[in-house]
Amino acid sequence: MYVVPASGGEPKRLTWHPGPDDVQGWTPDGKSVLFASGRATQAPSPIPRFWIVPVASGLGGALRCRARIRGRIAADGEHVAYRMNNSWDEERRNYRGGQNRAVWITDLKTFETITPPWDDSKDMDPAWIGATVYFISDRDGVANVWSWETRTKVLTQETRYTDFDVKRLDTGAGVVVFEQAGVIHELDPKSHREHVVNITATGDFPG
Repeated sequence: MYVVPASGGEPKRLTWHPGPDDVQGWTPDGKSVLFASGRATQAPSPIPRFWIVPVASGLGGALRCRARIRGRIAADGEHVAYRMNNSWDEERRNYRGGQNRAVWITDLKTFETITPPWDDSKDMDPAWIGATVYFISDRDGVANVWSWETRTKVLTQETRYTDFDVKRLDTGAGVVVFEQAGVIHELDPKSHREHVVNITATGDFPG
């Protein structure tokens, strides 16, 4: 796992374990990186759990929860929303088998766990804005963006695409960003409106 300035520059290596480290995102204070790794459970097969590594020191430790993959820590630093496992074919539409799991939300102090309403759908990529968890779900037949307010327990469908599935999702600066139809969209949770983001990538070489 490495970090590198968004404008380009020299990468800094943070982890050295020979197994794969799957980056999840930043901690709320922006000083550490959350990642998933099976480094502590190699036999009979690696079982990923969450780890945190500070960028300054490169020395971190495991997060104390039952988390597995694809998760984010809330801004309060006290809750984590995550997915317990992935599936062998993430592109399969309307799969309703045993590889699907609800989004889990765990209190890192009490370890109490709650989940949004769930009925065998494929729910993925949970991310926070305040006390609301945004995630991808195919419960309406096509993978769309949904939200669940953890205090009021209100579940809301945020997008209603009927052609191409929503892919990866994340949050930041008070908005939701996601991939759909090969482009990046930004969703304003207050107005519930979204637009395509124009992206300019800075490369290391002119080509």
